[in-house]
Amino acid sequence: MKKIKVMIVLCCSGLIAYAGDTNFVNAFNTIWQTHHASNILVFVEQNVNTNKSPEVLSARGIVAAILQDWIPGATNYWEEAIQMIETNGTYSARGKTNSINQIRALQGIVSGTSTNPPTWNTNIHVVIFTETGDEAPFLFVLEKIATLPPAENP
Repeated sequence: MKKIKVMIVLCCSGLIAYAGDTNFVNAFNTIWQTHHASNILVFVEQNVNTNKSPEVLSARGIVAAILQDWIPGATNYWEEAIQMIETNGTYSARGKTNSINQIRALQGIVSGTSTNPPTWNTNIHVVIFTETGDEAPFLFVLEKIATLPPAENP
């Protein structure tokens, strides 16, 4: 009987689709756990170039803000993610609003007036990884964007 319940759950869960890319979010968190800043940057840059999505752009913004202390760059990536959400037909109206609100909140948390170019300081990275632990910072924002239900078909 237990086996049948598991099979039903697996079959039904396969019917649920989402607007975002949960595989990227999981991979981002996994690579963050390595605490290797260069690999994290390369990973998100590759995804920006090959798999551009609101989650990827938001993650790139997180890396820009936290690992590069580059607020203007982070803001640009987050604005691009918002534009993508606004024009993406796979999000419901509620999903668009929720995703945009998540990114705007993120912008508010790490906002600044710095116009400095990106920096790379391995000493600061050690502190950041010590403080953030093994979970990528603001992972909940990426998860929320990636798991919002898609727009209903007309």
